Amino acid sequence: RRLGLTEFGVYGLFVSVAAYLLIVQLSIEGAAVRGIALARTAQDRERVFTTVIYLYATAGVLSGLVIAALGLLLAGVLGIPDALRPSARVGILILAGLTALGWPAKVFQDLLRGTQLFGVAALGEMLAYTIVSGGVVVLTLAHGPLSLIIGLGGGLSAMIGVCCLVIARVFGV
Repeated sequence: RRLGLTEFGVYGLFVSVAAYLLIVQLSIEGAAVRGIALARTAQDRERVFTTVIYLYATAGVLSGLVIAALGLLLAGVLGIPDALRPSARVGILILAGLTALGWPAKVFQDLLRGTQLFGVAALGEMLAYTIVSGGVVVLTLAHGPLSLIIGLGGGLSAMIGVCCLVIARVFGV
């Protein structure tokens, strides 16, 4: 109720663009979990882990560039009101940056799953959903800038990775 219909539409549009690119992340995830699970030695697991970080980093940077280019293009041609356009553009760039920097952190959830710590991997994901959705609600209720709401709304992968990193450290994985 705090976001106007136009603001909510802009938020939904740009978060959706990022969500579609998660298909790329899911294709890496399956192979990563399998590779970690099949690793026979700690050295093999480290090799798979490092390779997966490189894959996520490359895919994250490319996806971030797609989000930035497509988002900035859409912000210019979709008839977003002039008053919202600058905020939408900043939000797009935040979203693109979170994608590029946050996707490599996703490897920690894969590590937990690959070592059969499914419950704690799910806990990390639930914590991330709580933090991101709670943050979006708080920012919205506090009349926070639309750019931050867009950026945070698309930061789920990064937050999952950070939460799973903390959990992996606690469990000594």
